[in-house]
This record gives sequence, structure tokens and C-alpha cells, in this order.
Amino acid sequence: NKNNGYKNKMGTLSDTTAIIIASIEKDKLGAVVDASNTVESLFNIPKENMIGDKINSIMPSFIAKNHDFFLEKYLKSSSHQRLDRKINSYGKVQGSDYLIELEINLKLYPHLDKGVNIMAYMRQINADDKLFVVRTDGHLVGTSAKMVEMGSDNNLNFKNTNVLERYNEFD
Repeated sequence: NKNNGYKNKMGTLSDTTAIIIASIEKDKLGAVVDASNTVESLFNIPKENMIGDKINSIMPSFIAKNHDFFLEKYLKSSSHQRLDRKINSYGKVQGSDYLIELEINLKLYPHLDKGVNIMAYMRQINADDKLFVVRTDGHLVGTSAKMVEMGSDNNLNFKNTNVLERYNEFD
């Protein structure tokens, strides 16, 4: 039974992986319909709190603000039946400004009871890397916990930092 394989997979994930199933039906676009228990260890949010919320709640704002547009574009495209992709992106740790780098495998997941959905198998990658994301004007929009640790060791404040002004070697 395919559903048993899915339930088994949901229960045996490590702390650095999670599965989230989100709706792509027009009236529930992006709503989380199910998730593995490991979303709490990865994103610091209990599974129960995610169900019904939009998937973009675990994305940094620079990705989240366009996510619904990408879902709508996918639904309108002629290739919407052929979803089997692997992408690298970022997630947001709830209750902090920290980013995590993710490898995400996306698959179309039709379900009789829960409608047409996308299953995202997310795995944290490069957990020990120091990561910061900068807008093209040089302003910092997100950092990893490791980068913040480095900053606190060196008395650096990354909040509201213009990296281009602070570090001339980027010019």
C-alpha cells in the first residue's frame, strides 16, 4: 500500500530532514495539509501549528513574498502534471532570524481525501557553513546561526548591516 510507505517515511526521518505536504488547489493554495514530526527540529515549529498555515511561513521573507505567484504560475503552466524536481533554497527557523540551507525534492502528491498537493522532502545541507544572504544593494537579509556565532565571537553586529560598506573587499 502506497500510503503505508508514506507513513513509514514520515516516522523515520532524521532531525535534519522533514516532509511537508502543501495544497496546490486554488482555494487552499500553499496551505500545509500534513507534515512529519521532524519539522519541529528543523524549523522550530510544532507540526500541529503548521497544519492549515501557508507553506511560506517557513520561508525567509525574500522568498515567501513571491511563493504564491510561483505556485499560481505552476498551476497555469502546461507542465503542471510533471513535477519531480530537486532545488536548493532556504528555510527560516521560527522565533529567530536564522536561515538554513535546504535541498528540497518536490513531487506531485494527489490524495483522495486531501486533494492535489505537492510533497516537499526537505533536507538541511551545509549545517556547519556560515551563511548570509545579501540584497544587491548590500543590505543583509538573513544569516545562519553559525554566522551569528562567529559575529558574537568577534563583536560583530550583522543586524541592519550593509555588507558592501562594512567589507570593502566585496567592491
